[in-house]
Amino acid sequence: ELRDKKVLSFKEKAIKTVTLEKEGKTKTFTAVEEKKDDKEPTVTWQSDDGTAVDKTVLSDLLSALALLECEKYLPGDEKTTLEKKAPFCRIILNGDATYTLRLIKTSDEKALSGLSSMNPDGFILSKFNSDDIIEKTDTLLGIKKEKTAEQ
Repeated sequence: ELRDKKVLSFKEKAIKTVTLEKEGKTKTFTAVEEKKDDKEPTVTWQSDDGTAVDKTVLSDLLSALALLECEKYLPGDEKTTLEKKAPFCRIILNGDATYTLRLIKTSDEKALSGLSSMNPDGFILSKFNSDDIIEKTDTLLGIKKEKTAEQ
């Protein structure tokens, strides 16, 4: 199947708020531009609960999502099934438009299935992309991951 595998695409600088939801925790991060003298404005991120934001992790998460590609698309009827399931993780990006990414755990523990506001079909992310996005989301939400024997 020769198909564009891009499921999310945006310009990082256009994003003004990032909302992360996972395991009952929700946080919204807002971009704040600071202009000093004649220099290019720098962007810092503030969380809605006042906790410090790891700018590097948030920037890395946006980079991972900016040109997100799936490993493969799911058959059309599986999207309906996914839409009925509660997302394992949900990411909402607001800027020049609103982008929503819902990640859903399925029977395949290695990778996550997903639904994107930019794509009409359900898809499966690679294990690398799944792990990368979840690890950064957990860090930003302050979710501590239990170390398993395989790590």
